[in-house]
Amino acid sequence: MKRHTLLTASLTILLMLAQYSFAQGVRWDAKTSDGSDSERTDHFFYMPKMMKMVEGEAGRFMIVRLDKELMIMGDPKDKAYYQVTFQEMEQMMAEMNKQMEGMKEQLAQLPEEQRKMAEEMMGSRMKKEPKVEVKQTGETQTISGYACTKYVVSHDGEHASTVWATNDVEGFEVMKSDMKEFATRMKTIMKNSGTKDPSGLLEGVDGFPIKTETSDGLKTLVTKVEQASTPAAEFDPPAGYKKEAMPTMSGGPEGN
Repeated sequence: MKRHTLLTASLTILLMLAQYSFAQGVRWDAKTSDGSDSERTDHFFYMPKMMKMVEGEAGRFMIVRLDKELMIMGDPKDKAYYQVTFQEMEQMMAEMNKQMEGMKEQLAQLPEEQRKMAEEMMGSRMKKEPKVEVKQTGETQTISGYACTKYVVSHDGEHASTVWATNDVEGFEVMKSDMKEFATRMKTIMKNSGTKDPSGLLEGVDGFPIKTETSDGLKTLVTKVEQASTPAAEFDPPAGYKKEAMPTMSGGPEGN
């Protein structure tokens, strides 16, 4: 998967599961695939105001620190990491939106054929945030040992994802309100940025998501959930890792 796809997928999983966490901490494993032949098992860790996702055998990680309002991403292969605050992300998205508005004005002046071609090349960046609707189907199934109920999520009337959620994970409601902060901040950051709001996948879903399949091929299956504390040091950059400049939206490093 490309880096931006991995980031979006990871944020989606974190948003889906972080809302249903535990006061003393929780860990879970989830098999993830993007529609190709490859599959990996990601590992998730949660403590109040702190979350971490480790990507399969590659070990690339993303840490969300709600207490410090920042995100940390790193790669063990390079022994390097970069970090960005929520405020910096909002500023970057605002600048991107400004550029997009300017491009839309320029496109409007092009001949129709050229305009359509340019819009197709820009893809989802030209789309507005969709209207999200969630329907509980009443269908049930046992998945990973949990009794789950099926939900169908649509964007602007079109199928977007299927979510199987359970209420059998003991204590999952305790920290629900604590994690709403992250969902709210990410929704603000992503609004009109050309990225579908992952938190919208759970609007109206009652329970801990065990299995999710999106229309663009992303599949996640939670295989194990356990209540367990994680040392605070796990939510900091690993010792010996070098801090690097954050990549720009085009994939290169920031100039400052």
